[in-house]
Formats: sequence, structure tokens, C-alpha cells
Amino acid sequence: MTLFRSLARLVLLAAALLLLIPSCVNRNNNRGGGGGGNDDDDATDDDDATDDDDATDDDDATDGCTGPSTSGSESETNDEGTDANSFSATGDVTIEGSFTECANDGKTWTGDTDWIKVDFGCADSATATLDWTGSTNDLDMRAWSSGTEQTKETVLGEALEYSTTPPESFQVDVDGEIWFSVFCWEGGNVEWTLEITF
Repeated sequence: MTLFRSLARLVLLAAALLLLIPSCVNRNNNRGGGGGGNDDDDATDDDDATDDDDATDDDDATDGCTGPSTSGSESETNDEGTDANSFSATGDVTIEGSFTECANDGKTWTGDTDWIKVDFGCADSATATLDWTGSTNDLDMRAWSSGTEQTKETVLGEALEYSTTPPESFQVDVDGEIWFSVFCWEGGNVEWTLEITF
């Protein structure tokens, strides 16, 4: 009887050991070890992968347009996109200009148009704001992806409110060369300021 009880205990002990072994193996396989786990150095979510030091969304990547501010003034002749005043920037931009001729034919602008091209060495979402002096002037602006083709497809953003109360603004995604056209629907001589901020 004693021998039977001893054998029964041995069988139960062996069964318990068999149940423990797979559990230990599974824990070891799921642990994030040096290079064998799914959350460590050589995996897709750590040091050598797409969300860490060597990738485009981490330490070595660009953080948008956070460079120094750029400022300047428009100068004639810049009445066409191909004659746009050119600037380069990696941060906020401020351009000042003026109009001596504001006019329209009831459908479109017929007075002076000032073109500005900014070559952004960065990619980011910006706010373009047009401000001006004078309570009788109505100024408008557009952003374009091309200085030679002005179509609906090349318009990136616009502020065309029928209003003599500044400012007017819109959101625009910048990356590389962006053209801005500023035009005056009505009013007298007027000074304006275009700001592109991030």
C-alpha cells in the first residue's frame, strides 16, 4: 500500500512538472530580450526601427518649419508668377508691400498684382495672413503650387472675402516652392503685410 502511494505521488509530481514547462517556455519567448523579443533593439518599435533614432519620425527627422524667421519687401516688377520676388525660409515669413492701383471689372481683379515665391526648406502646416492699412481697401490673396499655371488644381489656399476689414487668412501646407499672389479689389494707395506662420 505504501509503495502504491509513493508511485501515485511520483506520477502527480511528474504531471505537475509537465504542466509548468510550457508556461516557462512561453514566458521566455515573449520577454523583450536583447534581440530576440518583439519590443527591443532590432524590432519594429525600438532603436533600429521606424519609430526611433534612425527613422523619419524621431531624433534624426525634421521637426517642421521651426527655423529662423525671414522678412523682406516686395518690389516691382512682380506682376506675374514668373516674375515673383523670391525668398527662402525654414520658419515664419513676413513680407511687406504696397499697391498704388486697386481695380476690378466686377468679375476679377484688374489692378496691380504682387507675386511672392517662398522656397521652404521644410514641410509643415502654416497660416497665411494678409493685413493692410486703410478702411476703404479690399485686398485678397491666394497660394499656388505653380507660378506658371494658375488653375483651380494649382490653388493651395485663398482668402477672397469681400471685406474692407483686415486681416484675411487661410491654412496652407507648405513643402518646397509656394507662390503667393496679393491683389487689391478696390480702394486707394495701400500698404500690406503677408505673414506665414507655423
